Amino acid sequence: MYAHATGGHRAIVVPSSRSHAGKIYHYPQRPLLLTQRLSAVPSPCDHFSRYYNGAELGVERNSHGHSALNTLINTTRYPRLYRHLDYDQAGMRREAPGWPTDQKTKPIMVDDLAEAIAGGHLLIRSAGLVDECFTFVTTDAGAQQAEAGKYDDRVIAAAVAWQMRRKREAVAGGMLI
Repeated sequence: MYAHATGGHRAIVVPSSRSHAGKIYHYPQRPLLLTQRLSAVPSPCDHFSRYYNGAELGVERNSHGHSALNTLINTTRYPRLYRHLDYDQAGMRREAPGWPTDQKTKPIMVDDLAEAIAGGHLLIRSAGLVDECFTFVTTDAGAQQAEAGKYDDRVIAAAVAWQMRRKREAVAGGMLI
């Protein structure tokens, strides 16, 4: 179930790679978070992002995300894709569409999400996300993932959305835009 877009709200849309119902978190005068099934043709992502006042769309660029980004850039031409800023070994700035979940970014995004939840900065209204948070662990080998037989797609989608929000706040000098 999706709520209707309302004036004054901005949105952050983060598709998930596993099929499950989408969730929207409403914050008065703050971004919305939507997790939506990532299909082979990401037109639902494009549709929902446009519906939610031209939301910034954050696609995890691992695995199927590359195909989704290709379609969003070259076919639907969605104008507000999240672009991740990174620096190469020579210190040169590099910006690319999508969020890279890797050994460098995953601990940061997971720790920041945990801090946001613990600090009361993120109100979770999704029972599914809460359930996944309780089964998300750090293994003895240091991997951050769902327990065996459980899922972590919503946790990762929420963590990406939180990083996108933090970037927007930093760009606006601490003000939400």
